[in-house]
Amino acid sequence: MSAIALSGGVLYVARGGRSLVVRCFDLAGQPLEAGFTWTPPQGGGVGVSALAVDDDRRLWVADRRAARVRVFHVFGALTHELVHPSDVHEDKAGQFARPQALFARGSSDDLELLIGSAGERRHGVQVFGPRGELLRSLRPGGEPHGRFGGITAVGAAGRFTLAAEARGPVHVWRDREFHFQFDAVARVGAHRAGGARAPSAAVRALAVRPDGSSILAFDGGPVGLGLFDGSGHLAHVLAHGAGPHAEGTTSVVEPVGVCLAPPDGQGEERLAVLDRGGARLLLLDLDGSGRGEAFALG
Repeated sequence: MSAIALSGGVLYVARGGRSLVVRCFDLAGQPLEAGFTWTPPQGGGVGVSALAVDDDRRLWVADRRAARVRVFHVFGALTHELVHPSDVHEDKAGQFARPQALFARGSSDDLELLIGSAGERRHGVQVFGPRGELLRSLRPGGEPHGRFGGITAVGAAGRFTLAAEARGPVHVWRDREFHFQFDAVARVGAHRAGGARAPSAAVRALAVRPDGSSILAFDGGPVGLGLFDGSGHLAHVLAHGAGPHAEGTTSVVEPVGVCLAPPDGQGEERLAVLDRGGARLLLLDLDGSGRGEAFALG
């Protein structure tokens, strides 16, 4: 029920429950005064399955349970909603059913909103425009009648768009056309003794770099955070996962989101990971060294 997004050097952490609570942090993990609390007038609570922030600092909050995406100004005013109009089991282009993953880039005029849906679906990864109009339903494996096995994370940078299934493949598109896919869980399993697949590992979050490489966050396996090159090979383990090393800033456990900050004045990229089920914000350099952490965010 928590999620994280990055825009304009500000980290936004959203938590659901009886109300939606949004807190903001800088890239050093220090809390900012910005943020808000919103309670639905009709009651019933708020679910948070994903969060995205566009260049206009509008917050897009996915509520899988309610089959809708709510849009807020940065000060907390609800502006509109994208609502799934029919049964959540219906699988049609332009309908997102159970929104589980979000990514936004651009502003009001050129916005691209990427929505990944839970469950087995043909239209499980779709790109929407600034008014909620469908721009493209991306094909799994390049097959027009293929089906996704349930999307848990999406992201984009440069020409590349990525979407991950929890225990299945990571799909890669270039210029919205299918490029290739790779099994991230199998690649993580290669780091186990004997190179066996890590059956309990699941992909929970991802961040994409402009060259097509990516950072994937895993739950339940020996690797918590891994850097994958543009061919889908595990290039570097950034943090341990579950197990005897699951402590401090060298481990990532129960991740719910990961963000990649662009290079700073020294040319260094930084990672922000929301883990421990949403209770911790962890700041890392791209080599995996820790910059800091903040607790009790949930």
